[in-house]
Amino acid sequence: MLARYYAAPLGRFLSVDPGNDTDPLDPQSWNKFAYVRNNPVRNTDPDGETFQDAVDALGGVIRGMTASITNGAYPGSAPTSGDSMASLEGQALGSTIVGVVGGLVGGAGAAEAIVTAPTVVAAAPGVAAAAAGTAAVAGATNNLAKINEQKGSSGAKSQAEFNKHQQNLDTAKGRLGGLKDKLDQAKGPKSKEPIQQEINKLQKDIKGHEKEIRQKWPDGAPRE
Repeated sequence: MLARYYAAPLGRFLSVDPGNDTDPLDPQSWNKFAYVRNNPVRNTDPDGETFQDAVDALGGVIRGMTASITNGAYPGSAPTSGDSMASLEGQALGSTIVGVVGGLVGGAGAAEAIVTAPTVVAAAPGVAAAAAGTAAVAGATNNLAKINEQKGSSGAKSQAEFNKHQQNLDTAKGRLGGLKDKLDQAKGPKSKEPIQQEINKLQKDIKGHEKEIRQKWPDGAPRE
């Protein structure tokens, strides 16, 4: 995707990670030439910009399959508001797999039941397979609806958080402009000093807001 360039003889990237996801508390994120924070066993980077937790996604696939088969009755299998997007995507894949397999099994069972209908005993396995397949499809459909609901909720929360940061940033910039005008009109060092201190504080706040926005939303505002 040309997001980054890699030199095989050197065994390293020639360009930095464009994802802007540096975490001050995670030293592995400080090296912008690294790949998925030096943990390729657990993480992947399908688009070259934002790494994903492969273990989280794989666990999501298993959860999605379990929730679809049990219709969410198995403890901890249903999607929750605390699930990451990687986990939700995995759960959706697991549910889809169960739905497709369930449809195939159900269809084959129904066909067998029709063929063996004259003999009740012979038709029983086909009827059971058809029922199991139908239940699996219903469970998968129900779980996919819950997953999409959680995705929408996560997106709405992300949008609300982005709007809050952007509003704080705009407010701080507005105040900064007013203070600069006030500083120009002030006379004498004693009058200018407290204004300058407030300007310095606002500039620091603005940099903090801009940095957090870049880290959390490297691709810009989240989609509605």
